[in-house]
Order: sequence, then structure tokens, then C-alpha cells
Amino acid sequence: RVSALAAQRDVDAVRRLVIRLLAGGILLATAGVAVGEMIIPAFIRWYFGAAFLPATPVFRTCLLGAIPYVVYILMRNILDAIDVKAVNSRNLIVSLIVLTVFCVIDSSLMWMSASLVGSLSLLGVLTLRDTYLRLRRESPLTREVTA
Repeated sequence: RVSALAAQRDVDAVRRLVIRLLAGGILLATAGVAVGEMIIPAFIRWYFGAAFLPATPVFRTCLLGAIPYVVYILMRNILDAIDVKAVNSRNLIVSLIVLTVFCVIDSSLMWMSASLVGSLSLLGVLTLRDTYLRLRRESPLTREVTA
């Protein structure tokens, strides 16, 4: 749908679609994370056994990364539809480098889980930034093609 709207240069329709997708996706992800945060101890006890209950904070921290990851998942296809450059690949590589550097700095489990959330947040922010740049009023998508 975004590809068709972009081909028609209907940037306002693309913007409306992006806002609806983001609002709905973030609401659902936040609700899922909230429920997940509450049931993690019971899930760990059921699935892994009581011996793994000390890992609850690690699971909870990692689960927070679901929200920015949902932003990335929702926006990556839109970026692919409106740009031919490998924007998503660049963002993934930057996030992976940041995660790797953080994990080399400190290899404690809580630090690495927080680093995961941080790198996923960076990925979400970079994806939102690139989507915004392509949908702003003076983007190449909004200019008329003269050929």
C-alpha cells in the first residue's frame, strides 16, 4: 500500500498510514510488554524451573527491547517502499556495532541485556528518523518528477 501511495506521490496518505501503524503498534507492544513483565516470574518457573527465578531481572530487561523493535519492524517495510537505498541495513549494522562494543566493555549479564535494549532503542530511533526524513515536506518523495 505504501509503495502505491509513494508512486502516486501521496505523501499525506503515507504519513497518515505511518502514524496509524505506529500508534497501534506501540500501544499493542506496550500492552504486551506490560503483561509480559507481570507474568515473567510464573513463566520462568513453569518453563525453566524455580532454579532460574534469579534470572527474572534479565528477562524483564530484555523484554523492554520489544517496544523499539516493534517500531523498527513496522517502519522497515515503509522505508523499503519509499527508498531504494539500503537504509535498514545501515541501521542494523550501526546497532549491531553499538551492541558489540557495549558487550565488549562489560560482559555481565545485566549489562549485556541493558545493552541489547539500548541497541534496539537506537535501531528504533534511527528507523524513525529515516522514515521522518523521507516523509517530511521537502523530501525527494514530495518533489515532482520531471523527465
